[in-house]
Amino acid sequence: MANFFIQQTHSLSTLTINLEGDTIVVTPDALRLTHPITNTTGRALYTSPLHLWEHSTLRVSSFDTNFTFVLSATEYEHEPSDGITFFIAPIDTTIPHDSYGGFLGLFTPENAFNASANQVVAVEFDTFRNPWDPRDIHFSILANTISSETYQNFERRENEIVSARITYTPPLRGESGTLTASYSYPPYTTPASTITLPINLHTVLPQWVSIGFSSSTGDYTQTHIVRTWSFSSQLLSIENTKEENDVYNTVRDV
Repeated sequence: MANFFIQQTHSLSTLTINLEGDTIVVTPDALRLTHPITNTTGRALYTSPLHLWEHSTLRVSSFDTNFTFVLSATEYEHEPSDGITFFIAPIDTTIPHDSYGGFLGLFTPENAFNASANQVVAVEFDTFRNPWDPRDIHFSILANTISSETYQNFERRENEIVSARITYTPPLRGESGTLTASYSYPPYTTPASTITLPINLHTVLPQWVSIGFSSSTGDYTQTHIVRTWSFSSQLLSIENTKEENDVYNTVRDV
């Protein structure tokens, strides 16, 4: 059993988070993923890898992550763009080239619609409608492509703190795994929306993965600020014969 807890109090330099692209620390409790300019991309990843599944013992991790973020428009004559994601990818993941705009720091124009070319699962809060998107700004789950697997309309509120929760239940007792995501606004008593996707992550992603956030702007802009983050995981036997608690990490007041 392993337990990790990091409480940020003075400086983000005490946190083991890799900042990529245009991500910067703007205050001791805020990561800004994108600059307030066009065609910018930023990501923030926890440096320790997550053991998502283990082939030799038939164990797969369940997980539960909670985070808060704020979206702020920087120009009001256009629709703010482009959005923020929580994503899971191989440990050697880097920002793809030309992944600004609707590709959200996860895909390139060449591979965005080719599932066999990618290994990434993400929950996106998409504030700009691109040609491949659903009819409105949306909250969705992506699996290896930029096309939404399941979605609901996203209620964007300017400068309000969004609280999001994402959970994964692995395929125990022969059932499919389930990825569930929800978000809420103050007073945070009832989710504004919830989406669920049947998915077996061990068939989509490698045994060891990175977790983090990505964001981008395109022709128009907005700032994407992560405020808090917690994450925990538990390795479970697919045959449900053995459990191993593994509280992976907790990050608060990012």
